[in-house]
Amino acid sequence: MSDKKEEVVSEALKAEEELRSSWHILTLEGDLVPVDEFNYKGYKGLQTFSGYEVDKDRTVNQVPPHVTLMKSLELVDYEPASDPGNMRYYPKGRMIKALLEDYVTGMIHDYGGMEVETPIMYNMNHPTLANYLNRFPARQYTIEHDDDKYFLRFAACFGQFLMAHDATISYRDLPLRIYELTKYSFRREQRGELVGLRRLRTFTMPDVHAMCRDLPQAKKEFKRRYKLVRETLKGIGFENDEFELGIRTTEDFYRKNKRFIQSMVKQHGKPALVEMWKERSFYFILKYELNFIDALGKASALATDQIHLRPLGEGPHGHGEGREALPAAVAGADPGQDDTGERDPCETRHGLRQEALQGQGEGGRRRPGGDGAEEDQGCGEGVDTLHRRPRREGDWR
Repeated sequence: MSDKKEEVVSEALKAEEELRSSWHILTLEGDLVPVDEFNYKGYKGLQTFSGYEVDKDRTVNQVPPHVTLMKSLELVDYEPASDPGNMRYYPKGRMIKALLEDYVTGMIHDYGGMEVETPIMYNMNHPTLANYLNRFPARQYTIEHDDDKYFLRFAACFGQFLMAHDATISYRDLPLRIYELTKYSFRREQRGELVGLRRLRTFTMPDVHAMCRDLPQAKKEFKRRYKLVRETLKGIGFENDEFELGIRTTEDFYRKNKRFIQSMVKQHGKPALVEMWKERSFYFILKYELNFIDALGKASALATDQIHLRPLGEGPHGHGEGREALPAAVAGADPGQDDTGERDPCETRHGLRQEALQGQGEGGRRRPGGDGAEEDQGCGEGVDTLHRRPRREGDWR
């Protein structure tokens, strides 16, 4: 009788299956129309994308055309000696992937991203990671060694946040942009959802976080990154009519930031899908994804970005000692990979989207008093901070 180990599933993933949201189409005129009342004439891609997202059916019943192409052109293939969703890249496929990686990395360098490298595994019982881990809706690969259990990262968030926590960062350094091209990120996607390059268990993800002083600075950074993502996708070869915009947020944030969100749709140049929750249970308050619709009507997130707030005392930056802090917000982006995206409400991954820029993040500053509550834009909670302390030898900046 075999002892099958129980799969490690985050609390956020469990909550995602129970959460109820409302779905709308946000028009160029700023009208929020329920998805079943919108006139999709002239917006076939948006109609397909909306149905895919609302149904939340990620199972694959037919092999997509790109699988035949990737094999016949000797680019990429399945690796039977590995876990499903882990691919082998032949020389031509590796060359294409490397060119995408170099292009995306160059775009992020020009944007101001400082490149770092962090571990691919972390202790599940690490005091500042355990609770944080549960805020991400993703299934993990786990490794047991002696009495410890580790998880393989599904993004670079953990390493980048821990690195920022140990650095001396002044508010003058913000926004602070940290970047890593995670050659190996891991998610134990359900087997029935795996197919070709569209949905993988091991993938490459450009992950860039911008630590911001407060929500206004985060929104400004978010707009800059939105432009960066669109320029990156255009440089890869995507035209605006080849992808659909999806936005996820809470009712409260949308109500207080309508113009900001509507400006994204106007820049997109066509209506967008909006998913809205009554309250926030994930790590982000605003997220968007740019999605490619394939020949089978399935969506692959090409890029995703979020504004991410954390309650004080939770996550890699919080110490839980009652420190008072100003709001700390962080934007994250994702261009050029294949996905989840994004989402996973978290991210983006897979496909020849195997190169995207993904990110979430946070940052902030201290103040002498107050209750740590978010006042700007009514976000409703305090968030983590980057603590200022005397510089010491070896500090980054």
